[in-house]
Amino acid sequence: MTLATLPQTTKTPGSRGSRARHRRSATLPTRLPNIVPRSTLVTPAITGINPVQRIDVLHPPTVPKRTVFLETGESQYHMHRRCILMQQQKWMREHGEWQKPVYGTAAVRENYRSTLRGTLKSQMDDRVLLKRREWEEAVNESIMTSEKDRRDCMEDYEKRRNKFNFLLTFTKANKEMMETRWKEKQVLKLLENKRDSEQLKYNPINWSHTLK
Repeated sequence: MTLATLPQTTKTPGSRGSRARHRRSATLPTRLPNIVPRSTLVTPAITGINPVQRIDVLHPPTVPKRTVFLETGESQYHMHRRCILMQQQKWMREHGEWQKPVYGTAAVRENYRSTLRGTLKSQMDDRVLLKRREWEEAVNESIMTSEKDRRDCMEDYEKRRNKFNFLLTFTKANKEMMETRWKEKQVLKLLENKRDSEQLKYNPINWSHTLK
């Protein structure tokens, strides 16, 4: 293994220039560091994309992974063209509809009128179906209301009948009790009259038995 030696100079060792050169040569490293090159700017290919497709400027579909710096000029231009194209299509749709019945051909005007007739017919059918549905709902509601009213009336009738039977039981019991009391009073009165008659037979005042 050989040691690196400093280059020989013609100047004397004690000179200022030789000392500065010796200091610079002593501080130089033996191995240079690796230099990493800067990332290359890449322009994504936008030509094969649908003009109305929305893209992300920072993540275009043609670049699967962002490992490079991207130029966004083409992507921004694509989005600008997309905006203009969609505005044009919207304008054509809005103005193309009212141009058909005025400036269109006979077939176009007939097709437009046929579309209007079909739309009106479908609206009329929908209206008829809506009225029929409302009528059926009203009929069903009336039937349900009548049925509920009938059930309520039957419940009220049953309640009144049960109450009448309950009160009739008390009425019959009171009648029987009063009749029994009347009979008892009548029997007691007959017994009292009989007892009085028996007493009059043996009373000294009624020796002739004329008092009864």
